[in-house]
Amino acid sequence: MSKFVKFCVASVFILFFVLNFASCAGIPVNHGDKEAELTVTYFGKKVHERKAKNKGGIKGVKNLPKYNSKEDLKKALEGQTRPLYIIYSGDSCPPCMQLVSLIKINGWRSNVIILNIDETWAYLLYKELGFNGIPAMSVIHDKKVFSFSGYANISRVLWTMLGKN
Repeated sequence: MSKFVKFCVASVFILFFVLNFASCAGIPVNHGDKEAELTVTYFGKKVHERKAKNKGGIKGVKNLPKYNSKEDLKKALEGQTRPLYIIYSGDSCPPCMQLVSLIKINGWRSNVIILNIDETWAYLLYKELGFNGIPAMSVIHDKKVFSFSGYANISRVLWTMLGKN
C-alpha cells in the first residue's frame, strides 16, 4: 500500500476513535435544591409528591414503566405537550441504560417518552426517522422534528431544555 492510503486508513481509524470516545463523555449530575417541593405527573396521573421538608429521593419515579407503549406514544403525540422528547433505547446498550438512569435521577422521566427498539413497532419508527445508532432522540417542537444521537448529545439537550428539577 502507498503511504497515502496508509495515512488515510490511519486517519479514519483515529477519527472514528476520537468521535466514539467523545460521544461517551459523561455529564455531571447536579441534584439541586433538596428543599424544593415537587409533584410528578405522568399522563395526568400523580405518581409522586415531595413536600419541602421531605429529604427523601424521588420515590414515585420507580413506579413508571421502563419503556413506554405504543399507546403512550400515540397519546403524547395527540396531546399538547411540547416540546415532546422521544428517546429510542435498548436493554443491550450500556449508554442507553446510563441515559435512562440520568433521566430518572433528575426527575425527567415524566417528561420523556422512552421506546424500546427491541419491539418491532418502535424499531420501524426509529428506522423511518433515519436513525442508525442508539441512544437516539427526537424532539418535536413547533411542528418540527429535531434529531439527536449519542449519550453526550442527548444528555446535553436534556440538561439544557429540562434543567434541574
